[in-house]
Amino acid sequence: MLSGLPFHMHSWHYIRQIVSSIGTPLVMDAATISKTRPSMAKVRVELDLLKSHPDSVWVGLEDEDSPLRGFTQKLEYEAIPKYCKHGKKIGHTMTNCKILEKNLAKEKEEKKEKRGRRNNGENC
Repeated sequence: MLSGLPFHMHSWHYIRQIVSSIGTPLVMDAATISKTRPSMAKVRVELDLLKSHPDSVWVGLEDEDSPLRGFTQKLEYEAIPKYCKHGKKIGHTMTNCKILEKNLAKEKEEKKEKRGRRNNGENC
């Protein structure tokens, strides 16, 4: 969502350029296409869930004669799915990953057994 985007920039040409820095622009919503909501523009963007998502992007020109002509556009995200980098599944994060929990429990048990064998070997 592009809140406060100048109304003259509510076109596919501008919106595509703005959001292409964060992902692949797919489609604008009906209100943005018909220009019935001048306060913001909405566009669906395909994001890489493994990358961080910036809160804003620079919109404008930077040239030698007049440096930094433009503005910072705030970006708002809606409905980004949770993604588990460990299990590579959509719907949960690593903090509540069942696969990771099982692997950690297994590693802990293996370390415990290894220590037990080492301690038993030292007592002989």
